Amino acid sequence: MSKAPAQDEDASVMFYDYDYPWPEDPFFSYIKPGKIGYDSTANDIAFLQKGAAANESKNVLDLCCGTGRLSIPHAREGRNVTGVDLSQGQIDRAHHRLQKEPRDVQQRTKFVTSNVVGLDLDETFDFVQIGFNSFAMIADPQAQQETVMTMARHMKSGSLGVIDINNPLRVKPDIDFIPTVMYERTSSEHDFRYTKTGWVTEVDTYQKITESGWYDVIAPDGSVKRYPYTMVIRHPSMLEVELMVERAGLKIGNTCGNHYGADFTVHSAKMIFIVVKP
Repeated sequence: MSKAPAQDEDASVMFYDYDYPWPEDPFFSYIKPGKIGYDSTANDIAFLQKGAAANESKNVLDLCCGTGRLSIPHAREGRNVTGVDLSQGQIDRAHHRLQKEPRDVQQRTKFVTSNVVGLDLDETFDFVQIGFNSFAMIADPQAQQETVMTMARHMKSGSLGVIDINNPLRVKPDIDFIPTVMYERTSSEHDFRYTKTGWVTEVDTYQKITESGWYDVIAPDGSVKRYPYTMVIRHPSMLEVELMVERAGLKIGNTCGNHYGADFTVHSAKMIFIVVKP
């Protein structure tokens, strides 16, 4: 991670690894119970690795892979991994992270810049994942359905897939309808400090919310540089996802409520679908 992101795209992309750090990154110390990001990132890597290992998976497809936070750990365990993301900025960061890995990990990992909607890599995989609430960031119901179709198209018979999203019954914005400081984080290693401020719109008739805000980066001399962001999020209901999975020709094997494998309840923080291709 560099001292501060370069302003080349939306700040939600630029600050991705700072908001949701890898376990080896300094900012991971902020991922604690009760804090923003804990339910989503504290144990998701281990959860997905366990799922792939249980199916003896050799080849993994990571849809909406971002900077490779969920891709590269599979390669470290000996699996061949293909990560796909629409954002060239995220893929560039994934390649940068991959360059720091041992040569054998690099050889087992491939990143592709592409929309996952309609994607066809002309190959199938043992394990296909859509992690870290990325499914909700595809904020259109038809596009979400087509993304499940993409998952099914790339699964072998008997293979597993994971759709990991927040429980829509528990979704409560961490911020308000007026600008609110979400948190401040500091990295002594990088001499880098920032605050994140944001606000959300009300949920519309298509179950979408728009979150907007900015990151203020505070330099050692006290000067501040601001980076704005906007994102649209749609949390589908359990019934919707079940119908999408069925239409794609897949079956739900289990639904977990967290990354420790607990059964889903209406009170769960997460809604994680383990799907199987017959």
